[in-house]
Amino acid sequence: MDMQRVETAVKQYRKIDSQQASVLTFFDAIWQAQDDISRSTPSVETMIDRDAAGDSLATHQPLFMLAEPSITLPEFLGAVHAISKIISEKAGLGDDASAALIDADFSAAIDEDLLGGALSDVDGFTSAVAEKLGADADEALTPVTVDFVLTTALTPFLEGPSAAIIKSLEEIDWRVWDSADCPICGTPASNSRIVDAGELQGSQRVLACPLCHAEWDYQRVRCTRCGNRSHENLHYLFDERDPGHRIHVCEVCHGYIKTSVERELDVTVVPQVEDVVTLPLDDLASSKGYSPLGEDVTD
Repeated sequence: MDMQRVETAVKQYRKIDSQQASVLTFFDAIWQAQDDISRSTPSVETMIDRDAAGDSLATHQPLFMLAEPSITLPEFLGAVHAISKIISEKAGLGDDASAALIDADFSAAIDEDLLGGALSDVDGFTSAVAEKLGADADEALTPVTVDFVLTTALTPFLEGPSAAIIKSLEEIDWRVWDSADCPICGTPASNSRIVDAGELQGSQRVLACPLCHAEWDYQRVRCTRCGNRSHENLHYLFDERDPGHRIHVCEVCHGYIKTSVERELDVTVVPQVEDVVTLPLDDLASSKGYSPLGEDVTD
């Protein structure tokens, strides 16, 4: 994570919207902790054969399946502890929820085997841990909180290997991937940005992974959830006072993705920061009947 760009973006948004200050302060602490964890983790050079990578992408197999990052249990539990502490102190949880998170015994809930399967099924991993911890939507410790802790703790161990894979495959044609799921780890994109690619290419859409922080190109006129390409069923919703931040919605699957239009924004655009400052758009989308991943419309 480029913390210099992150800090620049955070400062710019704090000046633009003071109401975002407390949320940005919390996430800034999270991003700094992730960066510290990442820097303290020994880097391992990750190389993938180009032909093997091409075959994997063409068959919709994320590249971590060819070169899965190594995460040791003690390192991961240390990251979980650090992230949990920040959440309990800065996320604005109630006293009971904060105490429940601090008291949660993640070391008893996570073993080597469970962690070893985390990347092949992140949702299954977080759900299994939440169940072992007794997390419940009606209890002080909720599955949502456990999921946030675990995925946030995973990122520092994935971002470096993800960037290394992308760098080692600079000449590969990423269009063969043809998906809005991350080509590196398989996580659905959380947001996108519209960038100016020059006079010949015009504007392009770039998707961002919330887990390993990879970015990849994706067609502008296409739903990121069901793949629909019909102009009639795709459109943007946004507040006219903030045209740089939009939700791209699909009337076929009722899915959406948050989108930042760089030419409309006078800030440094960083996907992780954009994901936070556009949180109000998630509420807008929900109120209109759209969901982040859409409905299953396959026959």
